[in-house]
Amino acid sequence: MDARATHDSSSRAGVTVDELTAALGSGYVDLIDHGTRAGAPIAGVCVYEPDAAWVGEHQLALLTDAGEEMHAASVALRHAASRGCVGVVVDRRVGPLALAALARLARDERVALYERCSGVSWLALADAIRDVLHKHDGGGEDMVGSVAPGDLTGLAEALADFLGGPVIIEDANFQVLAFSTLTDAVDHGRDAAILGGRIPDEWLRHLEEKGALETLLTTDHVVNVDDGPYQAQRRLLRGIRVDDHPVGVLWVAEGSKPLRDDVAEKMHVAAGICAPHLLRYQDEMLGQRAAQRKILRTLIETGELSRSVAEDLGVVPADAYCMLALRRADGAASSHAERNRLVESVDLYCQAYRWRVATTAVGQTIYCLVALTDGRELGNVQELGEGLADNARRTLRFDTLVAVSEQRQRLTSAPELRDQADNVLEVLARTGQPVLRFDDAVPQILLNRLGAAVRTDEHARYHKLEALREHDRTHGTNYVHTLAVFLRAFGNTRAAAVELDLHPTTLRYRLGRITELSGIDFTNSDERLFCELVLRDG
Repeated sequence: MDARATHDSSSRAGVTVDELTAALGSGYVDLIDHGTRAGAPIAGVCVYEPDAAWVGEHQLALLTDAGEEMHAASVALRHAASRGCVGVVVDRRVGPLALAALARLARDERVALYERCSGVSWLALADAIRDVLHKHDGGGEDMVGSVAPGDLTGLAEALADFLGGPVIIEDANFQVLAFSTLTDAVDHGRDAAILGGRIPDEWLRHLEEKGALETLLTTDHVVNVDDGPYQAQRRLLRGIRVDDHPVGVLWVAEGSKPLRDDVAEKMHVAAGICAPHLLRYQDEMLGQRAAQRKILRTLIETGELSRSVAEDLGVVPADAYCMLALRRADGAASSHAERNRLVESVDLYCQAYRWRVATTAVGQTIYCLVALTDGRELGNVQELGEGLADNARRTLRFDTLVAVSEQRQRLTSAPELRDQADNVLEVLARTGQPVLRFDDAVPQILLNRLGAAVRTDEHARYHKLEALREHDRTHGTNYVHTLAVFLRAFGNTRAAAVELDLHPTTLRYRLGRITELSGIDFTNSDERLFCELVLRDG
């Protein structure tokens, strides 16, 4: 529930595609191809995400995640065009050949193509474009008054003066972003929100029961609450929305004096002032998260990280570290958007329960580096993993496997922790358990490794097993699988029969046939163990 588009495309003509480069001045973007949209208006700028509602008509989409990957940029360009975007901005690192190919694609898709200039950050570019669009609207030089863009603390202080009461600014997930230091005593609820970093659960339930949550997130109405939890003082709440998408919530409470009669009207003005600040904050957070994920990918692949870069991960200092790895339980390949949603789900859940983590996606696996502090141990991490699996099931509607590594004191041990988590995921895929720790999976992991080593050995082509395989091939039987299940059940005929959906008597007959056809001696423990290892994936 957030948005980064900044203007309503239906409200005005906007700066056109051809006008933007000149309006920005040198050093921001170069127009590579107008894609037959030279005179088309640009209504807003948005950070491109595949499933984001804010990627829409007349928006200029910043392809921040594509980097130098030609394929990713092509997919994003096509999708942005299909959503009605007027243009896209790509990174100069794609190179001249890829840029030429993207220009041809832009013409085919009827979308303008810009190239971000060297030395300008995505955040600075987004700010500059928004400023141009705002000035074109007659907004003047200053977008939000005397408070610097993105200064949420300064904004909260200014709004407290403007509204006449203590203020809290939250994001659309009710995480506290800033609050005023107005010294009026309020109540326990405000203190709990500030100290806990988010709306207290009691307040969240109260708003939901009143139907106020839907009002805040879907309308521009001001919500009056005079019966809140903790014997609360009166509150006024107003959703902060941009292009019909919620970006935050503004709270003002009564302090030692009643709120003014015109406070509800002022809440509308205050929400409008907040919007560009929250958009900038979201862009900044998006950039920080992308940078953190790139740092973590480098760390888990190489184990190399400087102290200054490690601090950017947000997990130092810590007593120790461990790695969680998550993957869909059904083995289905997740789309880029689905993986992003799972990463965001993990981040939000960990933030809600005060865990310091860094999360990234590599292929189909989500890796979450967990900092162990304040007496938290691996048992607590397993509980975290169970919570993440349950949260994904409820919010994303699919089951996940969650692997938990051992703990290590150094960040540079991240590649080892990743390998441990990957090995646990392999065990989970076989057993169907939702969550498993490395130290509990050691027997299965070692047997898997031993089995793999045996199967690659030239002596693994055991003549007795080959005779059984040949019989299966020529007669359409399934004796090799029967043998594998029986050995995996430690020779327990009843358990193996249940897995094979056979009557125990039928299974005993088949085992007799296996001995007749292959000569395998079930009383020979060495032969049983060898066959089990060879057939471990059978």
